[in-house]
Amino acid sequence: MICTDREAIAALEVRVPAMNAYEIANIMKLAICMAAIAGLWLAYRYPESLRLQRIVDRGFVALAGLALVGYINFGFFHGGVGYIHTWEMFHYHLPSKYQDEIGYFGLYEAALVADAESEAPYFDKVDYVRDLHTYSIVGRDKVLAASTIRENFTAEGWSDFSRDVDFYKVRYPPERWKFLFQDHGYNAPPSRTLVTGSVSRILGDADQLSLYLIGLIDPILLGLLLWVVYHTYGLRLAALATVLFGANMLSEFIWIGGAFLRFDWLVLSGFGICAVRTERYGLAGALLGAASMLRIFPVLFAAGVVLRGVFQYSESRIWHTRYTRFLVGIAASGLGMLAMTFLGMGGLDVWGDFVAKIGLHHGETSANRVGLFHLVGENSLLLFAARGAILTAYLLSLRKLANDSQAAILGGVLLFALGSLSCYYYAFLIFFLFWQSRRSLDFQCWLFFSLLFMTQIVVIGLRMSGWTQTLVPQAQLSFVGASLMILVSSVVLLNSVYRPARSV
Repeated sequence: MICTDREAIAALEVRVPAMNAYEIANIMKLAICMAAIAGLWLAYRYPESLRLQRIVDRGFVALAGLALVGYINFGFFHGGVGYIHTWEMFHYHLPSKYQDEIGYFGLYEAALVADAESEAPYFDKVDYVRDLHTYSIVGRDKVLAASTIRENFTAEGWSDFSRDVDFYKVRYPPERWKFLFQDHGYNAPPSRTLVTGSVSRILGDADQLSLYLIGLIDPILLGLLLWVVYHTYGLRLAALATVLFGANMLSEFIWIGGAFLRFDWLVLSGFGICAVRTERYGLAGALLGAASMLRIFPVLFAAGVVLRGVFQYSESRIWHTRYTRFLVGIAASGLGMLAMTFLGMGGLDVWGDFVAKIGLHHGETSANRVGLFHLVGENSLLLFAARGAILTAYLLSLRKLANDSQAAILGGVLLFALGSLSCYYYAFLIFFLFWQSRRSLDFQCWLFFSLLFMTQIVVIGLRMSGWTQTLVPQAQLSFVGASLMILVSSVVLLNSVYRPARSV
């Protein structure tokens, strides 16, 4: 069986006894999103009632707590198999720890060889494996017969790698590995690999404790982001961001919860946007530059700030020094991390391997991606026209924005229009909630915020509908629905820049 739908792969993490908890969590998320929309309506409709505003804020805090409980599926996490996402850990822990030996293309090959040499081979039922050099599916026996990957290891390094593989393989039944070896390998940039590889080597051999310590890094970082958002934007937006994060079906726990530093880019991007908001431009540039080095696409959040500076200069012929500080921050963190990969990973050749791997990855069709491309389809003329319209509206909007933090936030619109991101990267939707920091909402801002929660309602509804379609499978239909809702949200946001509504 060849599995190319990442949602089908992720669903393997869920065992039947926990499905009820997962479904109940989805129903609760549905109710939470509806309650959030109602609360936003009350905040918009009665801005002068301070007592009601305080009640609304307390309601959002309560919803935030419930959303976090729903996010972890009432403590069932991955459906009875624990907090740690073994699938993700295997793909991100081993390649970062043994990057010098297996690089971007040797994970599956090395794991199969290590298992075949062990006293009790475990992967006998894995008949086919994805060749990460070409993304084609090849026979396991062919891979083993042609492999020379052990030559990349020292004797001690191979012993360590084999021991780590032995730990991982017994965490899944043999049948499940048939699917795992047909996933798409490791895709993180070298700059991120340098960080995660250092953490992996410090913690030593793969075991239960080391994986739990790794799996706790993301929650700690997300907690720090929440604290910074609270001190930058206040209680209401911090609570709403928590609600949306917990109820976001595009980045639900089953995808990358309990994994290895998968929200680092989100945290650094959030820090950067908050730093722009508080006019710490040098720090903001450094944070967004670091986020871009970790996941590339956050550069679009930084781009808006720079472009706004360019447009202001074109109008007034005055270049504000804050944009210079911002650019210096980007250069310092970006070049600094590039230099560290040069020194720590034996040169820049590894970046060439990364580019080749990402080229293969983006050429592969995947049902769990969200964006304008996956809404418009293969019609290149329509896609070009739609992207051109959104890009034009984006560029024109930069001239009319109230502040630079809005310019950074608009990068999310570019990600939707130009990118082809897997659904779990749409955790960045929380940044849209920072669009209007004042407590009194105008109608268009209420509508925009509500559409962010309505997106989750649509996805949950499609998942629970039970519809089956020949051309559009149910799982893929939910991502098409999400793409449509985000398109509507983007149009409303861009329109609000040109035609600000009057507050009631």
